[in-house]
Parts: sequence; C-alpha cells; structure tokens
Amino acid sequence: MKILSSFMLLSLVLSFGPRTLAINLGDKMPAVSSSMKGIDGKMYNLASQKKSKGTLVAFTCNHCPYVKMWEDRLAILSDEFKDQVGVIHINSNDPEGNPLDNFEGMQKRGAHLAKVVAEHKGQSTKSAGLSYPYVVDDNSEAARAFGAEKTPEIFLFDAEGILVYKGAVDDSADPKDVKEQWLRMALSDLVAGRKIAKASTKAVGCGIRFRSKDS
Repeated sequence: MKILSSFMLLSLVLSFGPRTLAINLGDKMPAVSSSMKGIDGKMYNLASQKKSKGTLVAFTCNHCPYVKMWEDRLAILSDEFKDQVGVIHINSNDPEGNPLDNFEGMQKRGAHLAKVVAEHKGQSTKSAGLSYPYVVDDNSEAARAFGAEKTPEIFLFDAEGILVYKGAVDDSADPKDVKEQWLRMALSDLVAGRKIAKASTKAVGCGIRFRSKDS
C-alpha cells in the first residue's frame, strides 16, 4: 500500500469537536431522540432500523479518503445482509469543515454507491437506488451518543440491541491487501447465531468534525 499523504495522516489522528465516552462491547444501543433525514427525503431513527438479527450502524461521510477506500465494500456488505440485519449509515460531519459533506454531496455519494452495488449484483445501474438509509446527523447527536470519532467506524448490535462488534470494515484500506474481512465475519457469525469470533478492531479513518448541538 502506498505511503499515506500528510493530509490522511493528519485526519487519522485529529477529530474536531468535543469527545464523548465511546460505548463498549456489551453495552446497549444508545437512545438517540431525533429522527434523521435520509438522502431519499424520508426521516429515520435508529429504533426503526432494527431487523430480526440486529442492527448495523456505520458512521461515514463523503470527503474522507479512508471512507472512499472502504465505501464500496461497506455498501456491498450492507446490501447483502440488509434483510436480516437492519442497516443505517450516518454522516455526522459539519459541512462547514468540508462542503463535500453537505446533503447534496450525500445524495451524490449515495447514487454512486447504489451503482456500485447494482454492478456487483449484475443488475442495471440506470434506476439503482441505495437499499439502506444514508442519513444526516444534523446536530451530531448520534455520533456523540455512540462516542464515534472516525469515519468509517462500525457498530454492530444483536437482536437485543447489545453491541457485539465495533471497529473497522476489514484489515486494509487497500482491497488488494485484505486478509481478514472483520465485518463480514462478524455479520456472518451474528446471523448464524454464533459468538462473534473477533468482536473489536481498531477503526482507522478521518476524525469526525462535530456539528453544533444547536444545528
């Protein structure tokens, strides 16, 4: 893998805004009071996304180089497991920090990922739509409640709302170098009713630039 640029290294270690205590394995899914607007114009909340086997919550954005390297794999996984595990992708970044993270940018990113998933499934990309919600956390309430700090950062909950996996998508941002598909393994274990073999990994990404609580 090529040496990371200075921007990416800086993004890795910095987060912008107040840090909160992160939830840990075995904790319940945080209660987030507000509904969040999806790129389809509909409103979503975390509780409504729960499916029979659990819920996958992914903190992501549009501009981060790490997100761009992992987003295709994350989108494909999200679509593959969406019938048994509820999925929601959340953008908590303040677009004042980077205009690419605004709502229009989210819609463009969602359209791109919908085509990626359609191509992966051998389907037409002409009318492809994202098969799970991509929502804006307009006051960063969700990120604060989870203690999320990076994009991408994954939180996987079981059917009882207990955190059973937390961390990264897999062990390399470069798809050619992936040896362990951590999230895929965790989702497979969860759906099969097995104990998660590797329940915690290190999320690598850009720091979340928190929005004002009054946004």
